[in-house]
Amino acid sequence: MLVLGWTQAAMAAPPGRSADNKIYAQALVDAIKAAHPTMTWVGIHAKAPRDDRYSIIAHTRNLIGKPSDPNDVQLITDGRTAIVPNSALSKIAVMTPLRDSSGTIVGLLALAFDYHAGDDESQAFSKAVEIRAQVAAQIPEASALFRKSNGAASSPVAHSPP
Repeated sequence: MLVLGWTQAAMAAPPGRSADNKIYAQALVDAIKAAHPTMTWVGIHAKAPRDDRYSIIAHTRNLIGKPSDPNDVQLITDGRTAIVPNSALSKIAVMTPLRDSSGTIVGLLALAFDYHAGDDESQAFSKAVEIRAQVAAQIPEASALFRKSNGAASSPVAHSPP
């Protein structure tokens, strides 16, 4: 189980299981997925306490602890959003800076939606921005993402039809 006090050595280990990830960030990811069951996946990248690298700290897939790709880190650093359609896999990923309730960037929110060639990419972007704002309101500061959680979080987003 990965919780507070991750170390460089722990980050080198194979990615951890989402089910074993008992931190608030994972509860947020799980609540987003529950509110939007048609989403392909949801993840959060952030810096763990006492670590200087970004990694996946919460995800619907078993990727916990995987170091963030340089492109993901650049999005965080620059405060930019990337929209990555992949019609071959029928998904569109929206990678957008995650902010806390004061507006400070604390990581990256990664959302993947169903997508088919010709779909309007702006709909995925709009939904991602809406989800990001609702999640940010529930993050008082970066350290809150790493607080122990029993897996229950209030739903950060109201369910809306796909």
